[in-house]
Amino acid sequence: MFITFEGGEGSGKTTQAKRLVENLQKKGIKALFTREPGGTELAEKIRNLLLENQGIENALTEFLLLTAARHNHVESLIKPKVSEGFIVVCDRFFDSSIAYQGFCKELDINLMRSLHSSVFKDFGPNITFLIDIDPEIAQQRINSLTSNRTSNHYDQRNLEFHRKVRQGLLECAKLDAKRFTIIDGSLDMETIERKLINHVYSINLKI
Repeated sequence: MFITFEGGEGSGKTTQAKRLVENLQKKGIKALFTREPGGTELAEKIRNLLLENQGIENALTEFLLLTAARHNHVESLIKPKVSEGFIVVCDRFFDSSIAYQGFCKELDINLMRSLHSSVFKDFGPNITFLIDIDPEIAQQRINSLTSNRTSNHYDQRNLEFHRKVRQGLLECAKLDAKRFTIIDGSLDMETIERKLINHVYSINLKI
């Protein structure tokens, strides 16, 4: 099974994705955490290009690089591990591209979907958890965790940018409600963790 986590900067999605994997592993279930962009040696190099300094402003160039990293990630890591019986949990996937390059940078979303479909065919996440939180609260978290968090240029974007990210992700969830589960990111970490693990346990994973 392939599970993805989505959310804006400071939503806590990365922490929760890692905790879910740890909980599954404690139950003796084969589970793996990975991230986007990244996850493989090549994809991590592309990640560095995308996140260093001010990043790449041209939305199409950025999306094509993300797609290249994603293709390598899927073919070299995600698909093989799923075939081996792992539950692969990924921090971000294509929905983030729709939010960041589509909603925020105004790249043609139909073009993005068409290219993604041509490259990845029917492959995609079975479950997507959206950790939804007010961008103002998320920004406060980022500011309070600066010393313990690796920041990138997206963290420094204005509030309107982060509101568009949220809007984009909520729109993705609306269009694919069967795949998405929206979690209130303002809840305490332990409550969110319980909600996530209970949801995964409730579906037929033979846990």
